[in-house]
Amino acid sequence: MQLTIKKFNFLIAVIFITSISVQCLFAYIDIISFGGMLIVSLMWIPLLACLLSGRKCINLMLVSVKRIDIKWIGIGIFTGFVLLFAEQGSLYFGRLGHLNDQVYFLDTVRQQIHTTNVALLLGNEPQSYAFFALNLCLTITVVGVLMAILVVFPFEACWRGVIFQELSNLVGIHKAPIFVGLLIGLCAMPLSLFGYINPNSPLLSAFIYMPLLSVGLSYVLAGLAINTVSAWPTAIALGIYFIGSSNLFLLPDDASASMAAKGVVLALATLWIRSALISRFEQAEQQKEDITHQVEACS
Repeated sequence: MQLTIKKFNFLIAVIFITSISVQCLFAYIDIISFGGMLIVSLMWIPLLACLLSGRKCINLMLVSVKRIDIKWIGIGIFTGFVLLFAEQGSLYFGRLGHLNDQVYFLDTVRQQIHTTNVALLLGNEPQSYAFFALNLCLTITVVGVLMAILVVFPFEACWRGVIFQELSNLVGIHKAPIFVGLLIGLCAMPLSLFGYINPNSPLLSAFIYMPLLSVGLSYVLAGLAINTVSAWPTAIALGIYFIGSSNLFLLPDDASASMAAKGVVLALATLWIRSALISRFEQAEQQKEDITHQVEACS
């Protein structure tokens, strides 16, 4: 670890205490009316915590800000769309969703799609299936990248750029996503307890659903973060996923259906990525042992 244990614990404590306090404040004011402002505030809290944690923490965060790799940006965009389409498939095959008929109308006679209440970059006139797919994907990409820059990146610069990297050095890359996911779930627990995430089952959401979903998403993002210290790929993946979740064809029937669909997608992704991370960790450990044996043999 590049941070001392004391500094690392201070960073986590500042994020946790500030996040809980802000959520309680918004709940007291009216969490439903100011929900969007609350989410933005929670996204910026980790960045502010890094700024309060000393020069070393700031330098680690700046590395994740300055490093931009076009290849991994593309992989981040691809990951966001994979999550989106996988969730749509889960909603469809699990019969957990319904057509977003307030926005899209399928004209099967002319084989066109009509859109209302949405602004697409290439126009909103009736368009063919292929052109609409291009139009929608381009719009989600541009808006998702803007959301990543303005909202998600401060969150990822701390959690993936600093905390995940430090935990990877401490407990290994195959265990770090578990701790990161649980910490994020713990910091966001009041959202569930106050009924903002799922008003039908706040306790179940707070203590079961959200921690598991946070760990699953943490594994997905670890697949991006482990190969680059840049936080841009994970931020863009989340930005696209967040924007697209409420703008594609199928919408979840309710909050429980939404969490169930996300759970299926993230569970399958977690099984695959965790296996890859464990394999990579074992290879790294074996390489360390081989180098140690070579040094001992030379001496």
